Amino acid sequence: LDFAMAYMSDRLTTGLARAGLREMAPGLVLFAMAGRFVVDSFLSVGFWQMTLKMARRQPVEFAELFAGGPRLLPAIGVYLLLAIAVTAGLVLLIVPGLILLAIWWPCYILVIDGKASVGESFGLARTVTANNLGTSMLLWLLSVGISLLGLLACGVGIVVAAPLASMLFTVAYLMMSGQLPLSPFTPPGQPFAVR
Repeated sequence: LDFAMAYMSDRLTTGLARAGLREMAPGLVLFAMAGRFVVDSFLSVGFWQMTLKMARRQPVEFAELFAGGPRLLPAIGVYLLLAIAVTAGLVLLIVPGLILLAIWWPCYILVIDGKASVGESFGLARTVTANNLGTSMLLWLLSVGISLLGLLACGVGIVVAAPLASMLFTVAYLMMSGQLPLSPFTPPGQPFAVR
């Protein structure tokens, strides 16, 4: 999708320049980028809903990738708030941004899973990760490592690496929130259960 959008933006800019409408190009490219963000967000919500179902060992159908409509606006809202907070923390000597990311990473999944509203998700995420900060940091390092390994194979490996990293976060979220047993022999509901 990124390659297609970059190609279309380039073709659009070139076509407008040939038609003598070069000044319209930035506005149209910005409009196309906003459209791409909405489409990416819509597919992302469906994708995360599918990973949640897979981690819960529920049946999943491909059509569910396009079923993210009801959660789209809350997911965009929590994503933007999280991005602003983490970016501000990264600007302040990097470490605060990494700490916020380690504390609040479940807020996006909480909203998609229907366990919290945008406003509630940050507090609930902090509760979920309260005793799991070391695990959260390790999870981020592991996902970056997996993604880098996926990119080594001329970028083709990312097709496997990205879903694997997403599933790691999904399973970690379910385990940390008590929705999935820590092992097959322990009952769910520990250490923290969301509604």
